[in-house]
Amino acid sequence: MSAQPTTLLLNAANPPVDQHLRLELAMDSVNKERNCVGFNSDASTAYVTGEDALYLQSSGEVGLFK
Repeated sequence: MSAQPTTLLLNAANPPVDQHLRLELAMDSVNKERNCVGFNSDASTAYVTGEDALYLQSSGEVGLFK
């Protein structure tokens, strides 16, 4: 009987994956807004103070929620 090779990674927990989305909104060649949204695979569905971001109002001509 031959021994099967083993890998320590098979028993390790899955490490968190860095996932993010980058957006660039443009009204024209001058008015642009860039955003980066990060996702945490280990995040809770509840709001966590100090971890979750507050809503930031856009100060320019271009905005996602204008």
